[in-house]
Formats: sequence, structure tokens, C-alpha cells
Amino acid sequence: MIRFAICDDESHFLDFFQKKLREHLESLKIDHKITCYDNGQAFLKDIADYDAVFLDLHMPEMSGLEVAKYINENHPIPVLFLSAHSEWAYATVQFQPFRFIRKTFIDIELDEALCALNRYMDMQAQHHFVSFRTASADIRMCVRNIKYAEIYDHFIHVHTIEGEEFTGYGKLSDYEKQWEEYGFIRTHKSYLVNGWYIDSIQENTVVLKGGEKVLLSRRREAAVNERLRALRS
Repeated sequence: MIRFAICDDESHFLDFFQKKLREHLESLKIDHKITCYDNGQAFLKDIADYDAVFLDLHMPEMSGLEVAKYINENHPIPVLFLSAHSEWAYATVQFQPFRFIRKTFIDIELDEALCALNRYMDMQAQHHFVSFRTASADIRMCVRNIKYAEIYDHFIHVHTIEGEEFTGYGKLSDYEKQWEEYGFIRTHKSYLVNGWYIDSIQENTVVLKGGEKVLLSRRREAAVNERLRALRS
């Protein structure tokens, strides 16, 4: 079961979105519990009770961005921003939101977000581990902690969501075969990326949650987009 919180100061929208969310969850057969809050402070007092939060950007006293900052620093859970203003999407990137859902496009964007979130939660629950070899030992690392791997100077460099880097041996193609089932995507001859941390695709570039960028080769672009759609469907 996924425990959802909805945090929005507009009572009419809060009632509307709660019903809409329930309808979509039931249609997708996702077991759930939903609780609503009309301000960020009240939600943060109960944050430990939830697996994910739908968060309005514009609230008095404590904005959605301030709430997201607290979440990232103290109790990381997936944040799905809600806003009627799509131009605010860029301002949320620093908080690595799971999704940015436009209030005027809920029916179009909500199903995709819920399917992706459900798969993400399943992966988190399973705690998959992968291995790679360093100069001193074989390291086992939880899949969800790996952001991407790259190869340069004949070494594999594994980057984690905490900002750490581990240097190991091997061929990136071997890691690609081993890690593909966990959602990793080869974006370039030098990069293997955890698809769950891909925020967007730009020309010759993959933008990761948090703003980091890695290379995207032109010949791989179609395959990367296809794999990403499959991962989030």
C-alpha cells in the first residue's frame, strides 16, 4: 500500500484532487491511503506516516518549495508538485521532484506519474543490489543509490545520489547487461544512467534530477526515449 499525502491550501481543489487521485488509483489497481492537509507545517509534523506527497507550490506561511527543501534534508520521500503555472517547473528542479503535474492537465499527467511511482516504490521495497569491482574489494550497492556510471581513463566511475564516487574495473557494456533489468539505460558509449533519475531529454544531453547532465549520443536517442517510456509506463 502506498500512503499518500496531499498538501494544498485551496479547499475546493483539495477536495477535487483527492477524488480524482482516488479514481485514478482505483483504475490502476494501486492499493492506497490518502490524507489531506491545507498547510505545509501540519503535513511535516506527520511526514513519517507517508510514502509520497502531492505538494502545491503556492501556499501561505510555508511555500511548497520550502516544504520540499525540508523533505530533502530531513525525510526524503517522492515529491510530486502541483501547480497551475508550468513556468515554475524549472524552480523545482533543485529539489529533485518525482514529477511536476500541471493542475490544468491532471487527467493527462496523473496516470503516468502514478504508474512510475508505483514501479519506483516496488523497486524501493525490493532493495535490489548490484556489484562492481574496485582495486581493494568487490562492492555491493543498492540500485536506488546509484545515479549513473561512466567510463574514462579505462576505469568505471560510479556516482551515487549522495554525491560519492567509486572507481572500479570492467567494461561498461558488462555493467549494462547486468544492470539493465533494474532500469539502467546506456545513453552514450561512456555513460550508463539509472532511468529513475532521468528528469528530461535535451539535444545531445540527458538531464538528471538535481540538474546534473550526461551525454546522449544521437544514434542512441530513439532507444533511450523508448526505454524511458517503457520504464515509466
